[in-house]
Amino acid sequence: MPKIERGEGEEKEAPQAKGEQKEKESSPEELASKAAVKEKPTPAARKKLIEKLTQEKEEFYDRLIRLQADFENYKKRIDKERQEFYLYALSEVIREILPTIDDLERALEKSDSKDIESYQQGIELIYNNLRETLEKIGLQPIKTKEQVFDPHYHEALFLEETDQYQENQILEEYQKGYMLKDRLLRPAVVKVAVKKKQPQEPEPEQEEDEFPEKGQ
Repeated sequence: MPKIERGEGEEKEAPQAKGEQKEKESSPEELASKAAVKEKPTPAARKKLIEKLTQEKEEFYDRLIRLQADFENYKKRIDKERQEFYLYALSEVIREILPTIDDLERALEKSDSKDIESYQQGIELIYNNLRETLEKIGLQPIKTKEQVFDPHYHEALFLEETDQYQENQILEEYQKGYMLKDRLLRPAVVKVAVKKKQPQEPEPEQEEDEFPEKGQ
């Protein structure tokens, strides 16, 4: 390549050829287009790529179907275990109550007994046994005697105005309420005291103003 001498003896490169200058001045879009043309896959490579993508799609689809089937089986297994647990818990409760049913059947067989007092004692014994059995399971009655009304555990059937008891105090229980451990089974139905209303004093009648007659 010819050199051009400078005044101080330095050399400088000669101007580049026109073809090289045009190549350097090409835009990035043109360069990218040329690269794409150069890298364009052959029909065999394209076919191989399509087969690979199709195979991957089928593998993913098959995996999805398997996951769905596993999830459905899991749901069925959980439902079955829940049902079995419920039946097991229920059978345990019934097994505890069966002796009380046996006692009631014996009591009914002797219902024509002339000894009323002993018959009544037998019924009370059966009732106590049943109550103790239910308490073992976790059943507890809701307290109402000398208790203040609580809407979370009591249901007011009647309200009685009175000055003998404090307001909202429970006066009478009509139906027992029960808790199963920490869960409310049914509220206690009660009568509640409310403050007696004071009779209102009649308002005094307003006297009409007397106007003097005309002409006086």
